[in-house]
Amino acid sequence: MLRMSTRQYDPELFRIFGIEDLYPKFPPVMATEENVGTLLPEIAADLELPKGLAIGSDPMDVAACALGSGAIKNGQAPSIIGTAGIHQVIMEQPILEPRMVGMTLCHGVPGRWMRMLAAMTATPNLEWFLKSLGSCFSLEARAAGAGIYEYVEKLVDLVPAGDTITAIARKVGMTRTSVAKWVGKALRVGLTAGLKDAYHRAREPVITEAAKAWVVHLVCAKPQEYSYAAELWTRQSLAQHVRRHAVAAGYPALAQAAKATVQRILTQQALRPDKVTYYLERRDPAFETKMREVLLVYQEVMLQNQNGGTPEAPPSVITVSVDEKPGLQALANTAPDLPPVAGQHSTVGRDHEYKRLGTASILAALDLQTGHVTARVERRHRSREFIALLQDLDRYYPPECILRLVLDNHSAHLSKETQTYLATRPNRFKYVLTPTHGSWLNIVETLFGKMARTFLRHIRVQSWEELRDRILLGVSEINAAPVVHCWKKFGALMT
Repeated sequence: MLRMSTRQYDPELFRIFGIEDLYPKFPPVMATEENVGTLLPEIAADLELPKGLAIGSDPMDVAACALGSGAIKNGQAPSIIGTAGIHQVIMEQPILEPRMVGMTLCHGVPGRWMRMLAAMTATPNLEWFLKSLGSCFSLEARAAGAGIYEYVEKLVDLVPAGDTITAIARKVGMTRTSVAKWVGKALRVGLTAGLKDAYHRAREPVITEAAKAWVVHLVCAKPQEYSYAAELWTRQSLAQHVRRHAVAAGYPALAQAAKATVQRILTQQALRPDKVTYYLERRDPAFETKMREVLLVYQEVMLQNQNGGTPEAPPSVITVSVDEKPGLQALANTAPDLPPVAGQHSTVGRDHEYKRLGTASILAALDLQTGHVTARVERRHRSREFIALLQDLDRYYPPECILRLVLDNHSAHLSKETQTYLATRPNRFKYVLTPTHGSWLNIVETLFGKMARTFLRHIRVQSWEELRDRILLGVSEINAAPVVHCWKKFGALMT
């Protein structure tokens, strides 16, 4: 029944509630600093207090908490923190906007009012603030020799009084209703939850789950099955097919489905029918057996390298990884490259046109004990070129050594011509074949990757012979500082 601006009873409120006859009977409103009387003798006796003890007018609990915390200045914001919480802001003038969140109360200090709002989460918000946003405050408080709460309180005292809802709405270009709604939500449920939209649905969806399942069923089939020429669906073609056949399929809600509607349905199921992901079909029934054989060789070589030779794998058995890198283009510039210029051009300048001079194939053999590379560069990749590589290996290694070759099932490795040559060198070469489509098991592939990242990268030549010579030069550079390539993953041997 109080008017906040005058801190006195308002006769108009008594009239509105129809109790105007009670207005004269209400006790007078006393200020906090005033004495309202003395303690009655019988009550003093019951409480064992002195007779005539003065009784003062005290503020209500919320205002008393603010007064007890020392919050009496304009703009100070005390909070009562518990499972729930009460947040207050001290003001010099009362705010009487009926649509503003919270409620206005009289403070226990003359000439001060407070705006109060209850929040259902208090301690979790405080813990979130101290952990997420207050970590820097904790360090600063420790450096200042103060507690975190005491330090934050001093920082709050430095913050000027906040704007009213009307002022905030004017600054951000929103209505007071919207500002009050979002401020109230943040105060009720906390800042983190207040920044997120709660789940809501204005109306029931028109497109049913069955209609979505029909679209997904279409996506899981190729367009050829519906008499289209395309190999894959596009969102546009799928949307057109959906609109054309939705009514006949019993889903009229999709009769006007746009491309965006189809996209949302596909996104929910994480479907990308316009993309192709390649996989490798396992066509070798003995894949596991051959893979284990190759891995056992690598494991044996690793132990041999670590121990400096073992009886099971004597030094006379040398393991070499062999493969080819075909189709390497010999490209020539049609205009000279432009070097970088400090302050003007940071990269090498190159004309986009080029001239093809043919292709080359690199035949390489990587020694798994020493890292030495034996290589040839040929125009073609046939049995005769592979035999020439075997002859190079035969000349390089001592004649008493057995050369154990890890290689794939390329026809040049298994041709009659190659077998005829191997027959002339009995017990000199021993094959360890990788599984079909398992050439990734061949360690020499890492050597080709190293070449591609180093001397083959952006290479330009003036003739095919120059490409050959530069590749062989790059191989000699590798041999000048050889690196032993080894296989380290042997988990497949445990299964």
